[in-house]
Amino acid sequence: MTAQFTEKYSIAGYECDADNRLKISALFNHLQETSENFANAGQFGYETLNTSGKTWMIRNYDLQIDQLPVIRDKVRMDVEIEKLNRFRSTFRNRLLSKDGLKCLVDSVCQFVLLDKITHKPLHIKKTVPQVPAEEKLGPDGRIVFDDMPDFEAGVKVSENRRTVAYEHIDFNQHMNNSYYSVFALEGVASAIRQAYDVRRIRVSYNMPAEQGDEIIVQSQTLTRPSVVETRHRLVSVNYQTEFARLQFLWQGRQRLS
Repeated sequence: MTAQFTEKYSIAGYECDADNRLKISALFNHLQETSENFANAGQFGYETLNTSGKTWMIRNYDLQIDQLPVIRDKVRMDVEIEKLNRFRSTFRNRLLSKDGLKCLVDSVCQFVLLDKITHKPLHIKKTVPQVPAEEKLGPDGRIVFDDMPDFEAGVKVSENRRTVAYEHIDFNQHMNNSYYSVFALEGVASAIRQAYDVRRIRVSYNMPAEQGDEIIVQSQTLTRPSVVETRHRLVSVNYQTEFARLQFLWQGRQRLS
């Protein structure tokens, strides 16, 4: 990968969990912040688009995690636009060790450019021609993320209820993408969190949640050979609106030296 943008920083204590590892929510924040800094540096980010009523919205994430950095680790994030078609783009973010020799997290994120009033997608290159990527047309230019799996029949589904608070809202006036993972992970048994590490996270954002929304968080745990899978749906209290689906793959925990 040839990075179009690089950012270096240290992992702060307030971003870490009880095991001194970077929290999953903080990881999402780093991915979003570095992508936004990349876009702003190229004059196609929030700082440029907001004044004309446009914004980027995240549709999908797919994260492959080798290991999470720990408190005070020095890391770097490399970013590039991997694919671009008329209405969608994918950012590839790689969280690397300080020397750049080890990839800790490899993330692909799909963005859509929207009109903030109509919420309709905008043609990216016609709207922001400064985006540093060439549009790919035809079948080879498609940006496809696999469909998220539904719950398996006959396996218990637990439910928690959460209210979207002011704290959860970001500059787009919607619940920030990191909190969907927070809500979902609350449905994972503590025994799994203590014995396993997250190796893959997939998220499909379907409808933005807003302040005051009441959300039912549904969770299901599936035990596979050598891996535990948890599936999650965030839905409205009447079950008619699906805000997001998430999938986590867990493997036996790495012990820190």
